Amino acid sequence: MSVGKSFVALMAICYLAILLVGCTGDQGPAGPVGSTGVEGPPGQNLTISPVADCTFGILIANSTASDFVGAARVSLTSNTSAIPSSDQVVARRLDTAPTIDGIDGGDTEWGSAAVSTIALDSLAGKYNGIASALVRAAYDRQYVYMQVKWTEVAIDSFAPSMNVYKGMWSYDSTGRSAKWSRRSGGEDMLCLGWQLTTVTGWSTDGIKAIFDGSVFRTPVSGELADLWVWQSTETYYSGFLGDKVVRYADAGDASQFDAGTLPAFVLENPATSSKPTYMRSGSPADGTSYPLNSYEFTKFDTKMKWKNHATIPGYISFIPSGSTADVRSTATYDNGTWTVELRRLRQTGNGDDTIL
Repeated sequence: MSVGKSFVALMAICYLAILLVGCTGDQGPAGPVGSTGVEGPPGQNLTISPVADCTFGILIANSTASDFVGAARVSLTSNTSAIPSSDQVVARRLDTAPTIDGIDGGDTEWGSAAVSTIALDSLAGKYNGIASALVRAAYDRQYVYMQVKWTEVAIDSFAPSMNVYKGMWSYDSTGRSAKWSRRSGGEDMLCLGWQLTTVTGWSTDGIKAIFDGSVFRTPVSGELADLWVWQSTETYYSGFLGDKVVRYADAGDASQFDAGTLPAFVLENPATSSKPTYMRSGSPADGTSYPLNSYEFTKFDTKMKWKNHATIPGYISFIPSGSTADVRSTATYDNGTWTVELRRLRQTGNGDDTIL
């Protein structure tokens, strides 16, 4: 390329650059506002409300529901300056939920949710020797968690035992005539009672306002209480406890499972002609043990040749549904000590559950 042509090309580039810079004009007027977009999802409240101060009652039975020890009125608070005591449990907020497995994970799982040693007194029948229960409580945004531990004591007719075979059928073929019989005795039990409405006498008597030593009922028409019932046979195998509502009645028991319980929480295997009504499908001749789940039972086979001492569970366990399935529970028994762990939504949305 000649010098002349190179000069012309350079001048053309410079002219184009000046032209581009000079073409930058003023900003035009703003256009019309666009239409409103789709509303986004609601934001999340990052503040976790503490558990409101309230009171609850504890009942514990060893082998029979006729003999209870308990603490009629225990305070539950989430006040971080409160001190756990013999009648007060301090609920602490947890960032990581404890594993509800019936195994005490201690501070690793429960953090600063300190243990309260709750003093127990005889509340019904004979004194079963259980003088105290260890209780923890904790919460997060969704759930409240509780752990209750107690150690059974050998006293009078009471003995430490994992009573998880209530109503077990047993076959005896050694006598003149073979026969089935059911195991006598009861089961271990834990009850936690809460006010659902204001209950007359609760402020002074706690759970004794709804429990007369044998049955549950509120003292005045329209009053309601929330009752959580864990049983070492009837609910132990299901992973839930019995969530009940207690109503007013002139006499007799007025507690029943919360609404929407389909199928039944547990079905007793009743005696028919002194024989079981149900058995495990495909049971061997020496029988089976607990649990007998709802998906594996069938009608009792009267023609089957049973071995001596064959066993059949006395209760069929169902997974509950509806409001009575609100409280998950798992328990373990170790050297005389029961550890029962619970989890429930703080607000279930059901009118038969207290708000925590």
